[in-house]
Amino acid sequence: TKWLAAIAALTNSAEETMKAIRTFYGPQTNPEHVYSDNSKEIAKALELLNLAHLHDTSTPNRPATNGLVERAVQTVKEGITAVLIQSGFTHPWWADAMRAFCFLHNHLDKLSDGDTPYERRFKMKFTDRWKNFTFYPFGAEIRYKPSSPKVQNQMSPFGAKTLPGIFLGYHEHKGGYFSGDLLVAD
Repeated sequence: TKWLAAIAALTNSAEETMKAIRTFYGPQTNPEHVYSDNSKEIAKALELLNLAHLHDTSTPNRPATNGLVERAVQTVKEGITAVLIQSGFTHPWWADAMRAFCFLHNHLDKLSDGDTPYERRFKMKFTDRWKNFTFYPFGAEIRYKPSSPKVQNQMSPFGAKTLPGIFLGYHEHKGGYFSGDLLVAD
């Protein structure tokens, strides 16, 4: 599908890797095949998830056998750099920039057949579900309606119903399912 996902983790432990694998696939998807480099953490995580029988690895000392994954990693790194430069944000925002880049890639980048990774993965057009959806650039100033009751109670009943904020990305559920929620720094 060319679905691109990158998940920030504090460590590369088997437990963190297992959480990332669960986040990538989500609750509705069971992989048919898992391909990775010879990472011990990935092998252990797949064992803990009872997916070890589906695991295949690249040939040791042959980088070309892991070319698709290496290209995806390079694409994400380049995307993070572009998003940070475009927004004027600095390195501490890399995880938010990474998430935003992957979302935009999956929903906007057309592949050779004219479909997006979203359309391939979910077998539908994003706009069929989300009519008039607005894609914002990372770091853009936006106005949003706060969902926190505490913030809502602090707002004047006679004033604006929205607040200014900085757009940080889109909230996706496990497996890439999108609920329509934006991530905003206020």
